[in-house]
Amino acid sequence: RAEPLEPVEGEMTGAKIFALQEAVARAVVQRLTRRTTTAATALPTANMEAYDRFLRARALRMRSSGPGAYEAMNQFEQVVRLDPNFAAAWAGLAEVAASLGRGSGGFDMSEETRRRAVLAAARAAELGPDLPEAFIARATVALRMETDTDAAERELAIVARLQPQSADLARMRAWVEADRDPASPRLPELANRAVALDPENPMTLMRMGILLSRNGQFARADELLRRSSAIGQSQSSFHWAARNWITWTGDLAEGIRVSEACPESYRNEIFYRMLAPWQEQRGDWNAAKTSWEKSLALARAEVQRPGIRAATAAILTELGAHARRSGHDAETKRLLAEARGILEAVSREQPETPFFRRQWARLHEVGEDWRSARAALEEAEKLCRGISEREAVQEDQAALLTATGAHDEAIAILRAAYERGRAFGYTLRHEVELKPLHARPAFQQLMREAEGRANAIPHPKR
Repeated sequence: RAEPLEPVEGEMTGAKIFALQEAVARAVVQRLTRRTTTAATALPTANMEAYDRFLRARALRMRSSGPGAYEAMNQFEQVVRLDPNFAAAWAGLAEVAASLGRGSGGFDMSEETRRRAVLAAARAAELGPDLPEAFIARATVALRMETDTDAAERELAIVARLQPQSADLARMRAWVEADRDPASPRLPELANRAVALDPENPMTLMRMGILLSRNGQFARADELLRRSSAIGQSQSSFHWAARNWITWTGDLAEGIRVSEACPESYRNEIFYRMLAPWQEQRGDWNAAKTSWEKSLALARAEVQRPGIRAATAAILTELGAHARRSGHDAETKRLLAEARGILEAVSREQPETPFFRRQWARLHEVGEDWRSARAALEEAEKLCRGISEREAVQEDQAALLTATGAHDEAIAILRAAYERGRAFGYTLRHEVELKPLHARPAFQQLMREAEGRANAIPHPKR
């Protein structure tokens, strides 16, 4: 077992901090390898301000997504300005920039963000040819910016040679497997290995919980997502814990309660944008409208990057849907016109992705331009690179077919997704757009099967 560290006496100077860091690193090596080491451990930088900002950026990344990721990205950029040779900081910058790409639905695929991710990953590998984090960053860019699982695997093979017991390696291997097939039977083993290697990391817990929820492993996902919420206090953890619970049990009230346990200080536009649909599913239209309005106010207050503007367009579209249900045609027209203007501008800045085509389709659907909505979804399907993207587009197609009365076609799409392993759980019952299908025997049978699969996994009473 590792020897205890000696107490540090006197003022904590920069030299003492670095000496302590080296001692801690050596103790970790001893604990993991069961052997002592007297070799000097590689300190990441000699610049104390850069190191302090690096730790802040990493902590911010642990609890941020979407808009908050930009703040983490800016912090990492300040670090590499202070120390241009800080390889781990370049790797962190690449990862956080790539996290905004296709893997997050295409939140920000602008050329500026893509260039940041690619160049930062290349610089990290140049400065740290033996640094596992550099090749984790390159794998992340390949997977989340390009959806290139083969390229990601090549980078991970380098990590496996450098550090075979890397928790990041285990996490990324799970992500690659999920990108190839969300229903893969290998995924639980890969995800659980990642957690075993990094059991107190809230980001790892959340990401593996998301993958397991999509895989239909609802009980294990519930455990990981609730632990992530308790440790990291990220709004994404609370959202996914709620989403997993609703999918697993059908209990909307408890799911909303889990989501609303997120501290106020961590709530951003995404929090309210994800809460509103559940309130709609409960029939609480006033609460849902309030959530959409809060989300819009928070989005407008953010720095207007492409992803934020696209989110603003989505929120305006849903407020337009509320206005249409209430018979306020002039308000509907105004909201959709603003959303259309934003989408047109963002589309000029970003490459075509399923994410943006789906947004156009939803805008056309709310405006009851059915032909344009169908065309947008057809274009989105052609742009899909992974199974998850394709499933999302097909479920939008099912909702559109339901709205236009093509119920048999809608049910056929959902049945095919279920047969491929899509873990619907109770979502089919709750989706507002699918309510017209409830009277159809084929849809009732599909709901029974999907819910039966979820019910086969015992769940605790909340």
